Amino acid sequence: INLLVVCRPSTFRVDFHWDSQPDDLTSELFCEGAPMLKQSYYGSLILTIVVHIFGLAVTPFWPMSWWMGYYLWFSSMYYQCLAFFPAIYNYLLQASRKKLGFLLVIMSSLQ
Repeated sequence: INLLVVCRPSTFRVDFHWDSQPDDLTSELFCEGAPMLKQSYYGSLILTIVVHIFGLAVTPFWPMSWWMGYYLWFSSMYYQCLAFFPAIYNYLLQASRKKLGFLLVIMSSLQ
């Protein structure tokens, strides 16, 4: 949340970099756009809010949002587990029923 307070249109830089630059430590506070919308402050802001409201930060939507903290990553991972677990569980239950070999392969691959 503090990124939304610090990152304002006046502190926004349009030159996006994946890594730190030599002048980052000496310059004032700044922010850069999301990887997908490198030069748009409002596009990055809106997509960041949408991505984090729906908990999609760990899905293929991560280039659409600012990295706002580890707690949002864990929250997003939790939502993803809730979404995928029932389908995977049902598939593995049906596939491994009365098939000891398949069950042993799954168990050994998880170790």
